[in-house]
Amino acid sequence: MISLHAHARLPEPDTSARVALACAGLSGNRHIGHALKAAPADEVIGRCLDGTDTGLPDEVAFRVRTLVNPGLVASVLTSTAHDGLTLLTPVDARYPAGLGRLGAAAPLILWVAGDAGLLGEEPVVITGGTRPDAQLRHEIVETATKTAQSGRTVAAAARRGVDELAAESIRAVEGRLVSVATTLRQLEPRPGEVVVSENPPYLPAVIAAQVRTPVLLAAIAEKVIVADARPGTSAYRTAVAAHALDRPLGVLGNPEHGVRGDRVSTLVDVERLV
Repeated sequence: MISLHAHARLPEPDTSARVALACAGLSGNRHIGHALKAAPADEVIGRCLDGTDTGLPDEVAFRVRTLVNPGLVASVLTSTAHDGLTLLTPVDARYPAGLGRLGAAAPLILWVAGDAGLLGEEPVVITGGTRPDAQLRHEIVETATKTAQSGRTVAAAARRGVDELAAESIRAVEGRLVSVATTLRQLEPRPGEVVVSENPPYLPAVIAAQVRTPVLLAAIAEKVIVADARPGTSAYRTAVAAHALDRPLGVLGNPEHGVRGDRVSTLVDVERLV
């Protein structure tokens, strides 16, 4: 087991151990995910540190032994509490049920800012590229606004372009917004909003985390709408993940960039994505 400084008080050791694994960049690692089905996280870490059989590949066990840092974990936990953030593990009822679609690759733990209760509903995801043209901007505002006004929760990535425009549209009508972020740093949700990330907000976001965020966005969705999702972009990865996870996919604007989905332009089109 890992030991923490006294000022980092936690409800259970499993939570701190999951934070330790996330700090080591192992959230979403399938081998770790499978191991946690057989034993609590603190026990898995303890076996790695003791050199006993864990059932993990050598390279994963080595990563646990070398990168799990109790002092860092204690600091992250203290800062998490100080900043008023919520930690959610899969056993928490507020942990998004849709993340279960990722199986063993689901996040080990989530950092949440804002109203965690909003995560209980599967949202309509609206995401896209960073430079929508004037016509596409109009379609995004129209679709996001009408979706929010229909009483649905909308989700987007915490980035500029299509996602930021969708978020601003939701705020304008005081709708409910879920933002999926690579990191919670410098993000302050307003009333009726929640921001969620699987990465510790006090550590640099690695490339692997940036690749994972679009997948998490698709996983929590009831349906996904993409705009200007060019190959290689985060929005394109969300579209690919939506197909892989069997999430209904709609396309705003010109679908010439290769994203396969139903063309949407009105709220009726959005509702038909079932």
